[in-house]
Amino acid sequence: MQNFEKDFARKQMAAFGEEKKKELSMKRRELEKTKKRVREIDSLIQKIYENNVSGKISDERFATMSMAFENEQK
Repeated sequence: MQNFEKDFARKQMAAFGEEKKKELSMKRRELEKTKKRVREIDSLIQKIYENNVSGKISDERFATMSMAFENEQK
């Protein structure tokens, strides 16, 4: 009976470990995806700034778009 309990506990711990590995892997993928989006937003902010400076978009439009991008980054 004691061997059965030890074997059961060992299997439970292994299953728990595998689940944690999967969860960690998923969180790492999510982190990389988020980092990529932050870089994209930085690039977009730079582009709308350049468009604003060159007169392609208005100051109001720049402010609205820039605020939306910055909120997304937060």
